[in-house]
Amino acid sequence: DKTKDARFFLDTSSRLITKPEHPAAVRKAILDLAVQGQLVGHDPARWTLTTLGDIGTWGSGGTPTTGNPDYYGGSLPWVVIGDLNEGVVSHTAQTITELGLANSSAKLVEPGTVLIAMYGASVGKLGITGFRCATNQAIAHCVPKSSVFERDYLFLVLRSLRASLVASAKGGAQPNISQTVLKCWSITLPPPAEQRLIVAKVEELMALCDDLEAALTSAQHERGRLLEAVLHDALSGSDPA
Repeated sequence: DKTKDARFFLDTSSRLITKPEHPAAVRKAILDLAVQGQLVGHDPARWTLTTLGDIGTWGSGGTPTTGNPDYYGGSLPWVVIGDLNEGVVSHTAQTITELGLANSSAKLVEPGTVLIAMYGASVGKLGITGFRCATNQAIAHCVPKSSVFERDYLFLVLRSLRASLVASAKGGAQPNISQTVLKCWSITLPPPAEQRLIVAKVEELMALCDDLEAALTSAQHERGRLLEAVLHDALSGSDPA
């Protein structure tokens, strides 16, 4: 079956993955298998068809007037796209004041909220808030309904959708998606216990990809050192006889 095929591929991938771009393709395959229900041996036919909008509460932020110094440099972390790191966001480059919050459409979100970029070349970039903070309008946030949707599974689903979201972005120099697009996006929903199993399996396989990337980097470094030594010998060797 496909699960066994995926496991065989990953078990033998150290012989197949030889270029830096290969692990990225494997990561995408893992995500695709995960959201199709082909990693943990359960029956995806039992999954429920729903939309991203139905699985949680969505919103977006805002930007205080940039020309007003009273709005910036305060105690409130303010997340912009550049702060999104594909993991837990624990630092922001900028902060705003309570006054800036009150006089803009920015709003506070709680720790553990899933963030996704909606604008520009970073459409689909992700983060999870590590503290109470505000965001700008280029970022949508979602708090999943805990009774039906695990936060980490939502993060996984959004990762798997990135290429599709980028393809659906509208506009010229600054393409974007909207909350409307996100909330209408159809997904299939496994039971919460199955979501947790899928997340655990994906984390296990992604750790393997990390190891493969580290091995590739090490191998490239060694090849670089060998090439450097060969060139050094060739350029500074003894005079020809």
